[in-house]
Amino acid sequence: MLIHDLHAPIQAIATLLENVRNNVAIPARVLDHTESGFLRMKQLLGEIMELYGPDNSNTLSKGIYLDPVKWIPETLAPLALRAESLGLNLHVNVVPDLPPVIDLRDQLDRVLTNLIDNAIKFTPKGGTIRVEADVESGTDVEEGLQFLRISVTDTGRGIPPEKLPYIFDPLRQAQNLGAHKGFPMGLAITQRLVSSHQGQIRVRSQVGVGTALHILLPC
Repeated sequence: MLIHDLHAPIQAIATLLENVRNNVAIPARVLDHTESGFLRMKQLLGEIMELYGPDNSNTLSKGIYLDPVKWIPETLAPLALRAESLGLNLHVNVVPDLPPVIDLRDQLDRVLTNLIDNAIKFTPKGGTIRVEADVESGTDVEEGLQFLRISVTDTGRGIPPEKLPYIFDPLRQAQNLGAHKGFPMGLAITQRLVSSHQGQIRVRSQVGVGTALHILLPC
């Protein structure tokens, strides 16, 4: 599947170069198709490096913090428009006065975007995606620590229990995507980014009801 994803844009670029060499007039739609293919290939190569390359992301900087009450709505704004355009409802509930988290904005944006993208992919038109942010502490987390908990819950098809242990494995996901094309690296990258932030990720799902992914980030 990954080879197929990379082959298509390479072929488009090769066709464009052949037309240029032969001085053939190139329609705008061909240029647009080639550009979109090139950007998709660049994205895939970047994701491969991010997932399978050395982990250079564990560089937490104490003393620089990010306000979740401001950060989460800012990141979700364009994603809400995308969900709406696909006939989905995106509801956001961020409790006030959340404690700050260590500022790795680019990585945390990627985590949140990957979770929403995954929910959009598997939620049918008319479905609902809920994003909630609050604080978790106590017996479920390491004693004495407090976590920012971000939950993304969808009303999609759900995940069979026997497949839950493998949802962060892109090779296992690729075997079970069915009609959903494209090599799936988003959740695997999300897990790696959360781990680099010294956080946790949990998943709960029920077939025919939906899936909830919970991110815990240390405050």
